[in-house]
Amino acid sequence: GGKGEGNHSDQLSHPDGIVLDKNGTIFICDNSNRRIQRWHRNDSQGVTIVQNISCWGLAMDHEESLYISDQTDQHQVLKWPTGKVVAGGNGKGSALNQLSGSSYLFVDQDQSVYIADGDNDRIVKWSVRSTEGVSVAGGNGRGDGANQFNEPTAVIIDQMGTMYVSDYHNHRITA
Repeated sequence: GGKGEGNHSDQLSHPDGIVLDKNGTIFICDNSNRRIQRWHRNDSQGVTIVQNISCWGLAMDHEESLYISDQTDQHQVLKWPTGKVVAGGNGKGSALNQLSGSSYLFVDQDQSVYIADGDNDRIVKWSVRSTEGVSVAGGNGRGDGANQFNEPTAVIIDQMGTMYVSDYHNHRITA
């Protein structure tokens, strides 16, 4: 970016998620342009690698596969470059095989995907080849109790296994 708002290869419009690979290549959710851009180090413009997507969050696993939260009609998480659906994909909803308002995500060493499922006020974990997620935090209705969230937006897990969640409308980070 850096050339102002727009849809040319050297511009972005409302970038959201961002992740770096081991070589310093930057992947960007260019939200309003409904695309994901890849920028190699020292490039003057990006390359669109995914288009027609409502991307909010990106994560990368140890094999450098990219995971993309997609809030289009299917409400899903895609693995790139294969395009395989690894979570959701069953429309917007609150069942364990659905997502609603998924934003930022985290991928662990086992390639399980943890998703901040904002509209459902929960964090869901999708293991490899699973057909539904498991609620691992929240999911007890919207609120400010110790076991509740009010629109979680991001999740990360440290090396000790502690999960941190950004609880947007409760103005807190939980661990």
